[in-house]
Amino acid sequence: MPANRLSALFHRRLLPWLVLGTILVLYAGTILLLRPAANFGNLQDDALYFALGKALATGRGYMLPSFPGGLHTLKCPALYPWLLSWIWRIDPRFPSNVMPAIGLTIAFGCWFLIACWLLAKRTLGLDSPWALAVAAFCGFNFFALFLGGSVLTDLPFAALALTAALCADRALEPNGHWAWMACAGVLTGLATGLRTVGVTLIAGIVLVALVRRAWHLVALMCVVGGGLALPWIFPSLLRALAALRGFQTHPNSPALPLGWRQTLALYSSYLNLWRNSVPNWATQWAVLRKNVLSAIIEPGIFLLFPLANRSAFLSVGLGSLVALGSWAGIFYRLRKTGWKAIHGISLFYLAMVLPYPFPPQRFLVLLLPLFFGGLAVVAREIASRAAGALRGSGPATTRAGAAVSLLALLAFAGLATANCAWFAPRELAANMGHQRALLTEERQAYRWIARHTAPQAVFIAYNDVLLYLYTGRQAIRPIDCSTAGYYDNDPAVPLRDAAHLTDVARFVHATYWVATPDDFDVELGNDRPVLLRREHEILAPLPEVFRSGRGRVRIYDIRALTASSARQR
Repeated sequence: MPANRLSALFHRRLLPWLVLGTILVLYAGTILLLRPAANFGNLQDDALYFALGKALATGRGYMLPSFPGGLHTLKCPALYPWLLSWIWRIDPRFPSNVMPAIGLTIAFGCWFLIACWLLAKRTLGLDSPWALAVAAFCGFNFFALFLGGSVLTDLPFAALALTAALCADRALEPNGHWAWMACAGVLTGLATGLRTVGVTLIAGIVLVALVRRAWHLVALMCVVGGGLALPWIFPSLLRALAALRGFQTHPNSPALPLGWRQTLALYSSYLNLWRNSVPNWATQWAVLRKNVLSAIIEPGIFLLFPLANRSAFLSVGLGSLVALGSWAGIFYRLRKTGWKAIHGISLFYLAMVLPYPFPPQRFLVLLLPLFFGGLAVVAREIASRAAGALRGSGPATTRAGAAVSLLALLAFAGLATANCAWFAPRELAANMGHQRALLTEERQAYRWIARHTAPQAVFIAYNDVLLYLYTGRQAIRPIDCSTAGYYDNDPAVPLRDAAHLTDVARFVHATYWVATPDDFDVELGNDRPVLLRREHEILAPLPEVFRSGRGRVRIYDIRALTASSARQR
């Protein structure tokens, strides 16, 4: 083969993969350098998944062992806990087995970045350099790095979803083979095993196949994807139907304390979570309005956080411009190429996510390649036209405008690169450092609990599942707050929840209450300061039985509180 053909083959085929491989190595290395194990449990869902995996590994079935009395009615599908159960089987020593679990997420994160690159090339029609830039920004923004060092389903789900979209597009090509759609069906079924919202992947691909009049592929996706998804969602469907009819398998009737009902829903039912935060149609409209606005500006937040937080110009001005460019690029490519699988998926996915009463940011990680790919489409168009104007012999004003456009584009690219390469990792490192310092004190508390409390003692703790993993003691959060106050801007809602802050402790007859400075840190709006004040009021008169070295973690004996409620009943 002539040398020039070898060189062309290297630059066209091999070089992009080498660059992508470098991106993957840097991505994995950056996450490991951040030492993310210290952040385990901070988002709470990660500890919950890991505890479910432990229960499966130890033969207790799919149940939450940390919940007082155990909990067998759970809101999330079992596939991800099943994957984590193999880590427990290989290495049952906690917390040393947290890093292998994070390693699993990193592997899925690399898969996600490969899918981002392929989607940018094949769906958005970007050349390899632009597609590689999209993949890099998808991996090195603050949120992807944070989630990449977690034990959560966000990146595994996104990896499966994007790969399913790519397979479906291959099947829908003029000479596409049905086997690609079968592969897409398998992936969507597995994605539904990670998250119930995976059913939107099936619906989105079916919609695009219907638009293309590919009836046999519609049937294939329904049979394969629907068949594999059904076992994961069937229990949830039964529980949702039972809840709608008023026949519930776990005590959650209106006669029970409000704080208990809201907190039970956190662990057991997405439907009841929704009901707790959306009491009427006015609140639902407020939820939809705020979440849609958040989704519209999200491309700028993903790309520019945390740097954009340093000035209003960057966050509002430049962030809005980035979002506008991103959506313009997405719709520009949609008009040129027609509907692709990712477009159908996005339509159903957003229709399910945006009405949910929780900020959609985490859920939108799936759409990162669309957001950044759309921005790359616009940037490429600006760069191409500006370069053409500079090479031409047009008026001086036209060439000056082209030069200014190129300089502005280069300045923006430099700013975004600096944010992802420097500011985002530094912000994450600072967060990890805070969590590492607090975890040192929390471990002191966990050692005291293991040595000085009875195995049957029940704890109130905001990081309840983490406490269980360290000590084996059952625990539960003091309350899960309604998000209605955040969406309705109603200060009465957090005050109402604070008034019920002892409901859970009394209902489960808790023995101890663990208080830390990070309590209620994932609550929305003004909930946290209200709840912290109320927690202090409740605990101040009770005996303090443990205080960590720096005094930031305290344990209170609350038997007097729970005994008084038992006498009242």
